[in-house]
Amino acid sequence: MKTLLVMLVLFTFLVNSTNAQHHDNVWIAADLSGMLKIDFSTGEPVTEVVSYSDSIVMEGGGASVANANGELQFYTNGCDVYNRRHRIMEGGAEINPGEVFDEFCRIYPYPRGYPVSSQGSLILPWPGTKDKYLLLHKALEFDFREGATSIAYGDQSLVTTIDMRLNDGDGGVTSKNVLFDSLLVEQIFSANKHANGIDWWVVSALRDTNALAVYLVNQEGIQRTSVQVIGNTDANITRGGQDVFTPLGDKFLRFSSAAGLEIFDFDR
Repeated sequence: MKTLLVMLVLFTFLVNSTNAQHHDNVWIAADLSGMLKIDFSTGEPVTEVVSYSDSIVMEGGGASVANANGELQFYTNGCDVYNRRHRIMEGGAEINPGEVFDEFCRIYPYPRGYPVSSQGSLILPWPGTKDKYLLLHKALEFDFREGATSIAYGDQSLVTTIDMRLNDGDGGVTSKNVLFDSLLVEQIFSANKHANGIDWWVVSALRDTNALAVYLVNQEGIQRTSVQVIGNTDANITRGGQDVFTPLGDKFLRFSSAAGLEIFDFDR
C-alpha cells in the first residue's frame, strides 16, 4: 500500500513538470519547528532550511509555484499567501475566511494550519496571461449536521488571483476568495494540461457520490464544463485519498483506502 501511494506522488510530480515547464520545481514544507525548501531544479531534491519570522504551518492546504525558470514565486498554507521572501503577500492575508480559519490559522502562539485535505489548494499559471496565477482553494465550515463525523464541511470552491509583476516582483493579490462553484466537492483538486498546450482541465469529485466535476481553466478564468457520473457506485464512500493524472495526461487515477484504486481514461 505504501508503494502505491509513493507511485501516485511521483505521478503528480511528473505530470506537473512535463506539462508546466518548471512551475513545480520548488516545494515548501513547514511546521512550528521550522521550514524546509526543496528544490528539484537539478533533477535531484536539494533541501534548504529557511529562516523566517512568522509561524507558518503547512497542512493539506499547502501549495507552491515557481516561474518557468524554476524560481520560487509564492506559496500558501491555506491560511495566507506568502511571497518569495516568506512574508504575507500584499492582499494575501486570510484566504478561506470563516470559523475554521479563525480556529486553525490564528490561534496564538501555536497555529495549526488550514485543515483541508491533501491537494486542497492548487496553483496554476493563468493561461495566456504572463506572470499571473490562479490559486484554487476550498473553504471549510464546521459540520453540525446530525450524526456528522467530520470536523469540517464546506461547499465553497474559491479562486484567488496573483500578479507577480506587482511590488518589484514580490507579487500581489488582485482578487481574493471569489466563489467559482458551490457544488459539494471533495477537498481535492487535480490539474491536467489541455491538448491545446495552453489551457488546463481541473477535476474534483463530488462528496459522497461517484460523480466528477470537470472545470476548464482558460484566459477567461475557471468555469465548470460538466459533471460526469462514473466509477464506484457506492455513494456512501467519502474517498479522500489522492487523485492524479498520468504523465501523458490520458489517464486519471483515484485512490483511497475506502474505495481502492480506480483508473479512468481522460480525453484532454
